[in-house]
Amino acid sequence: MHVLPLLFSLLPGIDPNDVGKTFATFRLISVYATLIPIVDSSRSTAIMTEEERIVCEATSRFEDFVLQFLDRVFMFIDSSSSENVRLENRGGNSKSKLESIAEVALSGVCATLLREMSDVIFESALHKLRTFMTERILETKVAGQLAAAVYNSFSHINGCDTLRALLPALAQTILPLVSEEEDILKEENLDHRLLHAMLILSAIVDTPGNNLIPHMDTLFKVLDRVLLLRSMDGNKLACHLLKSILSSLSMITPWQYRSNKRDYNDSNYPYVREWGQSVDLDNFCINWYIPGEEEIAAIQRIFSRYLMVQIDKLNRYCKDTSILSRSVYI
Repeated sequence: MHVLPLLFSLLPGIDPNDVGKTFATFRLISVYATLIPIVDSSRSTAIMTEEERIVCEATSRFEDFVLQFLDRVFMFIDSSSSENVRLENRGGNSKSKLESIAEVALSGVCATLLREMSDVIFESALHKLRTFMTERILETKVAGQLAAAVYNSFSHINGCDTLRALLPALAQTILPLVSEEEDILKEENLDHRLLHAMLILSAIVDTPGNNLIPHMDTLFKVLDRVLLLRSMDGNKLACHLLKSILSSLSMITPWQYRSNKRDYNDSNYPYVREWGQSVDLDNFCINWYIPGEEEIAAIQRIFSRYLMVQIDKLNRYCKDTSILSRSVYI
């Protein structure tokens, strides 16, 4: 009876000025999310008790809670910036301990909520995420990394819809910036729009590889250009993008697992009956992603298109160590 009021009362705890309180809030929200399906059961016509009916009607607020939660998360991300981190607390370009913990905590709470969410609420959350992406250009060291953790959570849970919603917009941002003129490929300081879009793209392609197959032509167009960037930051992001794509296409991984096999999109079922139920280990529903022929063919195409060129350069260098200048290496 008190779950929804408690969840809403937790939202102010996501406070950019108090990181400890924010982490504790993320933890408590995660605990509740592991115990209840995030589904609107208010329209269920099933026969139920008066208490079940009251709780079912309260679940109509789940979507509002998720959207308010994302607003708070975006506020937390906006307040984070590499300029706010003291230089003596950072070792080169490595992350501070606090930054790493923040990314793990944010990724964990988002993934936990999204995993137990109905498709209808997920679509609303994804729409808000896309709006956030198109309205913000974040620096890539701190705030951008936190945002990438959120994008990655969406892609892990539902890569098909996430890529469909976000990838075209990212490609439309990246391709004009790297295709307008050849000089940009040689620049050391790249447009922040380009770095931000590449960071997000690297995050959302980290998903079971079958989700990438419909978008491979677009991804090849992007890789053809960004892998030529001479900028250190741009080149690192391009290599990370390539690594994420290869990993996604080749890795065997669970893509969905729930404590029951019931579809969360049955609008007539009162899902409050599933709240707090223990897991039936003998009937634990795990769906595994195993790469198929299309994924293997895409990997072979990537290898011959990009990696063979670098292998040839290394072979030539082994024969004559004087020829591998920085420009040739890139």
